Amino acid sequence: LLLLLLLLLLLTRHYYKMVEQPLKIPKVTHLYLQNNEVDKVEGLQKAASLSKLYLSGNKISTFEGLEHCSSLSELHLSDQNLEDDCGKSSCMEIPEASLRAMSRTLTTLTVANAGITTLEPFLLLNSLERLDASRNKLDDIKSVCRYLDGAVRLSILDLRGNPICKARKYREMLVISSHIENLDGKDILDQERQFLIAMKAKRGGKKASSKKHNENSKQQKPMFQIGKKS
Repeated sequence: LLLLLLLLLLLTRHYYKMVEQPLKIPKVTHLYLQNNEVDKVEGLQKAASLSKLYLSGNKISTFEGLEHCSSLSELHLSDQNLEDDCGKSSCMEIPEASLRAMSRTLTTLTVANAGITTLEPFLLLNSLERLDASRNKLDDIKSVCRYLDGAVRLSILDLRGNPICKARKYREMLVISSHIENLDGKDILDQERQFLIAMKAKRGGKKASSKKHNENSKQQKPMFQIGKKS
């Protein structure tokens, strides 16, 4: 039992305000603190063995303090309650220093319903394989494609519930722009990717041919017949 406490702490729905006292146990590997009232993360200086951290359903507006978590592989931060007195939700922020601290070890990140508007800062997470960014405010599909182009290890991505999901050819653009294997809960087969790439190349060929034809037409000088007036 003591060994279990050293390796696993279940503190769900205990209404903690800060992560501080529990992590004085240096051998903790899993910490479950979801659905509390945590608004600040502290006391992780001795949590070098922590590999999975569950903090969904809290009140964390800025997530920092991970500089000493050198073994963290999973981080769950979805559904932070960040509404002000007027009912307006703000965006959760993850500073660059925190992202760099997790860059080599983090493989799973869930940030659903966190007010996120771009994925590009997550390019610092070099080892990321699974990303749940559903129910956010992502509306720039070109920005998402740039992220996917650089996220070489990412295999599973969930963007359901974002504005970009309504964009024309949303799935096609993301499949072509990446090597991910699953998008929004649906597997991407090799046949699907190859078909979409071929269709894009075919459309590109038609556009190039049409453009060349128009340019040639403009270069041709009109010919006039000069006749004598009677």
